Amino acid sequence: MNQTSSLRLAAIDIGTHSVRCMVAEAQPDGSYQLLDDIRVSTALGKDIALSRKISPEARQRLMTALRRIITTLESLNVSTVSLTATSALRTAKNGNSIKAEIQRVFGVDLKRISGDEEALIVFESAAYSLDLGAGRFAVADIGGGSVEISLGTADAGAVQVFSLDIGAVYLTDRIVRSDPVCKDEWHEIAKTVRTALTKNLEKGSVQTPLLVGTGGTFTTLAAVHMALQSRKNHLHGYEMKAVDLEKTSMFLSGKTTAELKKTAGIPYDRAEIVPAGTSAAIEIIRFLGAKRIVICDRGLREGLLLRLIRKNLQAMPAQAG
Repeated sequence: MNQTSSLRLAAIDIGTHSVRCMVAEAQPDGSYQLLDDIRVSTALGKDIALSRKISPEARQRLMTALRRIITTLESLNVSTVSLTATSALRTAKNGNSIKAEIQRVFGVDLKRISGDEEALIVFESAAYSLDLGAGRFAVADIGGGSVEISLGTADAGAVQVFSLDIGAVYLTDRIVRSDPVCKDEWHEIAKTVRTALTKNLEKGSVQTPLLVGTGGTFTTLAAVHMALQSRKNHLHGYEMKAVDLEKTSMFLSGKTTAELKKTAGIPYDRAEIVPAGTSAAIEIIRFLGAKRIVICDRGLREGLLLRLIRKNLQAMPAQAG
């Protein structure tokens, strides 16, 4: 990467469905000025729930996406890049091979983080960028391969974290066979999510009225709700009642993939996994007893960026000496 007098950094998040990259200029107080927020769909984890491998086609899509992002970062004179992978590259049998190829081609070290660490980082982003008050809240990040749930307060941070393999891509690949998704499949998705929640979380200890929703499923549901209400709000910080989200889910149920692609608020490349993600979101909200949902449109990539800024600012005096 090119060197520059200002501290320009980028955090790249390789997810199961897309690659996200946040580019910013760090400020001396640890805050940042956003320069770019990039999203490239890769469908990296397509069929991974069944094969446990990333396909050659998905691998090529990932490399093409990273090449495009790296080129953009060079044009912005970014000096420091962090590259992080989550569920797909955590679980794929050929994950080590892909990790090695990325490091060889781009010269950037790839870090694969655990689900628990992912939950902690996402919580940090929500606490940093949203005004959530002094009370306890939960954060749910519905990704393609996994769901991360964390609970805590803005001051104390996350005190409970959970990572479950019930992401929208995973559920779609394992369960969905019809288009539109039939009632039996809806029920099976919901049952799978409820079973995972019941097995891993103690319901009485995790219930909270406030839930921060992040990841593509929650942002998509919020965008659809906005469109239905003819609103033009920012997604980040957008608030919904739990009952509003359930009504949005009912509006989407029964639609074919083709119909979902034409529905306002749904990105074209997400339509196929919307039903499974929506069902997971509803079950999580019910299990947590949440009444109010606040959308975080930054999530993991912002948390990664904040950690990268802190690390580099702490290192600056030593470098100056």
